[in-house]
Amino acid sequence: MLGLEGARSRASVSAADGDQNRTDRPSGAPAALRALPPAKSIVTNLSSVIGGELLLRVANFGVMIVLARLYEASTVGMYATALAFSTVAVMLADNGLQVSAIAELSKPQRHPSTVVSRFYISKTLLAVPALALLATLAWLAKLPPAAWIIGALVVVRTAVQSYCQLQLAVLKGLHRMAAIGPVQGLHFAALLVGIGAVCRYHGSVYVLLGWLIAGQSMELLLSGGLLWRAGIRPARFALAECWSLLWRSTPIGFTYSIANLIVRLDVIVLSFLFPAAVVGEFAAANVFLVVAYVVSWLFGSVVLPELAARASQVDELERCVKRWTRLIWLAALPASLALLWVAPPAVTALYGKNFADTGRLASVMLLAAPFILLNSLYLSRAIALGLTTQYAGTYLATAVGALTLDLVVALTVGPMGVAVAIVVREFGMFVAFRILAGRFSPAGEVAPLGV
Repeated sequence: MLGLEGARSRASVSAADGDQNRTDRPSGAPAALRALPPAKSIVTNLSSVIGGELLLRVANFGVMIVLARLYEASTVGMYATALAFSTVAVMLADNGLQVSAIAELSKPQRHPSTVVSRFYISKTLLAVPALALLATLAWLAKLPPAAWIIGALVVVRTAVQSYCQLQLAVLKGLHRMAAIGPVQGLHFAALLVGIGAVCRYHGSVYVLLGWLIAGQSMELLLSGGLLWRAGIRPARFALAECWSLLWRSTPIGFTYSIANLIVRLDVIVLSFLFPAAVVGEFAAANVFLVVAYVVSWLFGSVVLPELAARASQVDELERCVKRWTRLIWLAALPASLALLWVAPPAVTALYGKNFADTGRLASVMLLAAPFILLNSLYLSRAIALGLTTQYAGTYLATAVGALTLDLVVALTVGPMGVAVAIVVREFGMFVAFRILAGRFSPAGEVAPLGV
């Protein structure tokens, strides 16, 4: 389980067989630190992972533009509501397995196929009841037929996407991140073809969503082929090992599930208070913010191995965190301030005049981008140091506070109040993380990352 087991004791992170007494090691940094890929390799991996996902986000943004221009705002609202609920359900079912897969497979494994098979079955054990619960909630809500069909298509695509993300996490753990970009690039090209065909022939929203499912399935097959080439095969194991894995991954899963709920909470709250058309206008702006969250999570998944390898050398780890913090401030802050002026006319030009308010909402939301990236960095630091439990409380408190704030400002100010509340909550979380980083900053050695 991720955590500091009892009193902190010296524990070296080894990149080979864990033998702390080998005499052929040169003096200096520990073996895991020396085993880190060179800076050029880290940049390549970061570019592949973030670049590939950004291409897909561009395509998804194109989907939102098509929805806004070809169909009614209520259709956009139904799509966004279904996406919010299905994403939360799938993330709950993931239970931190993606991050756990990266952490566990980053260590030397004698039987990686067995490890990967455990992750697949563990995910399925939770995914089936989660999707059943989602269907039950939709039935209780007495949705109209159109919402049922749109919701079902969105849920299928989200479920396939969750298995894709698990496979990509396995590739990250196996240090094959460079292959992720090309796979997602092909997925991106397929989506562009589908989006173009729907625009050209004015296809229905159901055809568009069906094409999204086909593209996601293609990515699942391609990433699965990469795992097969890496030697991963279905393997037998005891079912009890899955329950043990789920128990160990729960602290991370709880934190990431709450974090994902926070991202989707705004649309969920508005869906209960306003008509689908209003939700659609807000969701069209929220797409830009979701991209910022996705980039932050991908950024964290790439930085995590680097921080985890430095967990036993706290000074090295803190220098790494400070370096990334400076880079985030230098890159994200000017960009978010520039978008404050650029976003309104640009978004209106993309979505059309019926979505004029969307640009103003997006410009306010994107002020939260620097804090979103910094919060991801501090969460990765916490995971590397085994302090996930201490940070989970911050996420839970933020979720409760965000729900309360969203309800108050939505009822009094409307969607723009919710946009401002997003910036407030991310800044508040950043302040809390900085306080926790100082309070739980080990002065001595810490236990290495373990799953």
